[in-house]
Amino acid sequence: MGRFVMDPNEMFDMDAAMFHLKQAAELYVKDALITMAKIYLKIPHDILSTYSVEENETNEFIGFDYMTKCASLNEKHALDF
Repeated sequence: MGRFVMDPNEMFDMDAAMFHLKQAAELYVKDALITMAKIYLKIPHDILSTYSVEENETNEFIGFDYMTKCASLNEKHALDF
């Protein structure tokens, strides 16, 4: 994230980062799909590691949908899930 802010101690716009991650997932970028699935399924993730969503059935369904998209791309992490 350091290249997106002038001061390394400055916070970046988490909502903007999440927006771009969602856009990448909609374009079937594997890393974005995996990260979105992990965020919504409450699985530890590296990208936007501090971001979390509310734990509820709707978000679990969204996470499962992202994981299904990963599986359709033969992503090994999704096939294990």
